[in-house]
Amino acid sequence: MKPIPMDLYRAIRNSQLIGMSGYSKEGLPVIAVGVGLSTYDKASDKYYIQSHIQLNEYRDQVILPTATRKHGRYIGTCVKVLDMTGLKFSALNQLRLLTAISTIDDLNYPEKTDTYYIVNVPYVFSACWKVVKPLLQERTRRKIQVLQGCGKEELLKVNIKHYFQGPIFSSHNITNAICIEFACWFSD
Repeated sequence: MKPIPMDLYRAIRNSQLIGMSGYSKEGLPVIAVGVGLSTYDKASDKYYIQSHIQLNEYRDQVILPTATRKHGRYIGTCVKVLDMTGLKFSALNQLRLLTAISTIDDLNYPEKTDTYYIVNVPYVFSACWKVVKPLLQERTRRKIQVLQGCGKEELLKVNIKHYFQGPIFSSHNITNAICIEFACWFSD
């Protein structure tokens, strides 16, 4: 697979908001995804899918081994917080891409995510969920928890408090932190 050109890669990262925001109380990396604020409008679907696969490989080859060393025990999964803030009906235009990404994760990385927490769910989410849910394997559907509001009470139970310590995606603070290292890793 040819690398994504760096200028295009930066545009993709700024329009597909994803990054590591910390660790759960079990030491699992927490990957935050700004689904509602991601626009997916800076490149073709092919490049967004390639970027997503590269992020998965980065998680498996860098983030999980780093978590293992940091916590002194094997860490082989992560937790994902999917933030639907800002999700609009126009997101249905991206449903094909989001379905492709979900299917890739479901078929190729099914055991790499312990739990998916979906937060800040607007009304439009139910329409998207009706399309995506049947495409997922049962093993993945069992891992998904749609939380009320921002899900603060439930996320605090698993010690995902860093998620509430300031804006996650508005200034791209976590996105840039992970992607600077990620871009260097894939440019080798």
